[in-house]
Amino acid sequence: MKYAISIAGILLLIFLAIDLLIPLGVAAGIPYIAVVLTAWWMADRRAVFILASLSTLFVVIGYFFSQDAGIPWMVLANRAMAIFAIWTTATLLLLAKRSTEKQEELVQKRTRELRESESRLLEAQRIANIGSWQQKIAGGTYDTGGLSWSDETFRIFGLQPQKQAPTAELFFERVHPEDRELHAEAFARAASSDGTFVCDHRIVLPSGEVRYVQERGEIIYDDAGIPVQSSGTVQDISEIKRAEEALRESEKNLRLITNNIPALVSYVDNEYRYRFLNKRYEEWFCRPIEEMLDQPVRKILSPESFTLAEPWITRALSGERVRFGTYNLFTDGKSRYLDIEYVPDIAEDGLVRGYFSVVNDISDRKLAAEALTESEARLAEAQQIANVGSWTVVVEDGEQTETIWSAQLCRIFEIKPDAVPRNFDAYLSHVYEQDRELLLETWTSSLESGVPYEIEYRIVRPSGEVRWVVSKGQSRSDQTPGISRWVGATSDITERKQAAEELQQALKMEALGQLTGGVAHDFNNLLTVIMGTLELLREEGIDDSARVELIDRGTKAVERGAALTHRLLAFSRKQTLLPNAIDLNVLIADLMDMLRRTLGERIEIRNNAAQGLWTCRADQSQLENAFLNLTINARDAMPDGGTLTIETANLNLDDEFSAVQADVEPGDYVMIGVSDSGIGIPPETLKHVFEPFFTTKEVGKGSGLGLSMVYGFAKQSGGNATIYSEPDEGTTVKVYLPRSSSEDNASDSSNAAGNIPTAKGERILVVEDNPDVRVLAVALLSDLGYEIVEAGDAQAGLDAMAHSDRIDLLLSDVVLPGTLNGPELAVEVRRRDPGIKIIFMTGYAEDAFSNRDDTEAQMNLIQKPFGKADLANIIRRVLDS
Repeated sequence: MKYAISIAGILLLIFLAIDLLIPLGVAAGIPYIAVVLTAWWMADRRAVFILASLSTLFVVIGYFFSQDAGIPWMVLANRAMAIFAIWTTATLLLLAKRSTEKQEELVQKRTRELRESESRLLEAQRIANIGSWQQKIAGGTYDTGGLSWSDETFRIFGLQPQKQAPTAELFFERVHPEDRELHAEAFARAASSDGTFVCDHRIVLPSGEVRYVQERGEIIYDDAGIPVQSSGTVQDISEIKRAEEALRESEKNLRLITNNIPALVSYVDNEYRYRFLNKRYEEWFCRPIEEMLDQPVRKILSPESFTLAEPWITRALSGERVRFGTYNLFTDGKSRYLDIEYVPDIAEDGLVRGYFSVVNDISDRKLAAEALTESEARLAEAQQIANVGSWTVVVEDGEQTETIWSAQLCRIFEIKPDAVPRNFDAYLSHVYEQDRELLLETWTSSLESGVPYEIEYRIVRPSGEVRWVVSKGQSRSDQTPGISRWVGATSDITERKQAAEELQQALKMEALGQLTGGVAHDFNNLLTVIMGTLELLREEGIDDSARVELIDRGTKAVERGAALTHRLLAFSRKQTLLPNAIDLNVLIADLMDMLRRTLGERIEIRNNAAQGLWTCRADQSQLENAFLNLTINARDAMPDGGTLTIETANLNLDDEFSAVQADVEPGDYVMIGVSDSGIGIPPETLKHVFEPFFTTKEVGKGSGLGLSMVYGFAKQSGGNATIYSEPDEGTTVKVYLPRSSSEDNASDSSNAAGNIPTAKGERILVVEDNPDVRVLAVALLSDLGYEIVEAGDAQAGLDAMAHSDRIDLLLSDVVLPGTLNGPELAVEVRRRDPGIKIIFMTGYAEDAFSNRDDTEAQMNLIQKPFGKADLANIIRRVLDS
């Protein structure tokens, strides 16, 4: 650079000297361009500017101080041209300099980049364990000295670049002996085709370690097609091979596992293509797995199935784990209930690469669940029909931790499922107070002994209604220590309890009826003897007034006794009834005046007579007696006055009513009810009011046979009687009598009166098993002038009839010992002699006429005890009829 400056300075001075000595000044200053050009070697753009400026200054100086050329305009023009040329040259130099500098900078940059690239390549080769190599080929043969390896290639082969030179022999020494032929074949194929080859083979390191490498290479040809060079890479893929082997083993195990899972297992990528399928797909879709792999989901599934699954697939590919169920028909012809779950495959960067699909066949489970649901529904229905509820109680360390009630049990207690008591104390609050202690003792005893228990007790519903239940339960110990489980059932037995009580009451009443009937029968026989004897004594004409008074008192006592036995027979349903069609409204209207006189002014009588009332079938005299008994009881229940309500109604009693009322057949009934507003009857007393001799009245104020007679009359008439009462709320008694048929006739209660008629020469066969009664009847009839044949039983009567030439009338007791009773004896007598008249005597009819429709026999009947006049009148009426 110093030389360039010196040369430029010398040239400036020489050109200035010449310019001053020559008239035009060195061709008008053109030589100064050479000075400017010397700045090229100065490698500085400022030098160009300085030299151009100095050259311009010297040209101007030469203009003013050079030799006069005599042509000023030409000198000026040349000088201007020189200055222009100087600065043009300077500008070109500056541009050239700038271009040169940029090229140098670019070269330097490229050099740096190349070095950095080579460094990165070497680093990348080291990191990726990839080495490179080049091999020159001369004349179709490999140049031994033309082989070069990268440092990484040396390291892959276990060699050091500073100590060994790469050779083909060294390379093939490292190739595993079993893979050398494989390598040669790969290179030969490349040479005979497009020149590229890939070969995976093993190498043996100097240490003896065997590793896998992958070679990739390319053969380069000249224009004549002659190979001139080959180059390529070598990569240590031992880890990849091991990973691939592990992956293959893992896939093998995965496929082994998934193929034995009874479900569809697959992987679908984010392009809706199957990437993995287990063996179950072949069974369900009847296609090989190879045909389904890499296929879109829509091509494998049916259109209907894909349409159903597509929204769920979309959600799974958006990163959401989804699960749903469906019903589907598959290619194998089977319809299945499916449980499907899609699990998204999410990469670390958040990208959803696909999803895993697990499809389970839950057909058996679904059918079992449906069967269980149906079974539970049937169980619930059965529980509801049977009114039985089930329960489970879990006890942990002596504390109740869980309680489960069935729906029917909640209905029995009339509580909501969310209000089920959670402990025993809460449960006891629903139990009738008087039954709590017994239930607690039963529970504790069963818990300690482990013995199942059964107990009846009462519960109280939220409405205050008391119900009877029976509860059965037992404990079961779980495997976990300290935990036990109570299971059991509770049923509502209120109606059954009521029916049982009513049945028990009916049985008790039946037993009392049998007892009272038997007593009345024997008592009537005694009264008959007493009454007949007293009449015979009176007819002897005793003059002693004191004795006559005693006879009268005895007769009245017999009459009171007869009334008593009549009521007993009414209760026991053994009295003889003469039922007819009766209009209750007419009967009540006829008795109304008598009722008002009997009940008094303080009792208001209300008569609610039903319109269009049916006629009932009953014995009118007994019905009147029962009705009067009810009204008198109502009066006595209202000592301070009140209201007595009489009502009638037509009713059809159905099976449900008959089920809870003993001995009541479903059908049409006429009801008569008597209600009072009196003091009422306590519940415990109400249970006994229909029993004979039971009374709430003071001693001497009533026999206790009024309601029992009403009850017996209603039952014997084929109906029923019920009573409802509450303390201080009054009492209602209802009597249900069967509706009469069109064949029933109105009763004729007229009874002719007059003097005692006597015999007209007739012969009477008297059959009576009681000897006292028989003797009395024979005495009375003999006193009336009748000829008598007597017998103690039916067979003796038939024998007597056989030995008599004439019998005009049979007078027989209804109840007789032996094989034939009175009505059956009458049938046999009529068979032998149809003209014989028949009269029955009875203390009670029992069932003698229950299977007979013999109106004549029932009309020609005399009740014990009877007097001489009664016997004479009926015999004469029958004989003269």
